[in-house]
Amino acid sequence: MNCFVHGADHWRTPPLWPALYGEFCFCQNSNNNTYWCLRTVNDTHNFLYCEFITEFISFYDLNADPYQLHNSVWSIPVGVLEQLSNQLERLRTCRGREQCEHYSSPNWSKDFIPSENDIT
Repeated sequence: MNCFVHGADHWRTPPLWPALYGEFCFCQNSNNNTYWCLRTVNDTHNFLYCEFITEFISFYDLNADPYQLHNSVWSIPVGVLEQLSNQLERLRTCRGREQCEHYSSPNWSKDFIPSENDIT
């Protein structure tokens, strides 16, 4: 992971980081596999669910928030979040067409079928 430290002397343009806050460490979540996302688009849903290596979680309903400005993860029922996390983990670890393709099919043992009210 690409981590680096910034202090008050790093900032050259506003908004400046106040010196009283001290230094902070930042780890970049980009092309180094420090986050994983599950994108779902179908007749009833259009959302993006992501888990980061820092344990940060995000959920964006792209029909309601197309620019991903409001992380609505805490408005999602815990059971649905568990299903999304489980589905993402299985997709991260599956290998080959047979393991990965069945994942979104009726053969998956724990179907993710939330109602419209679950994702608002």
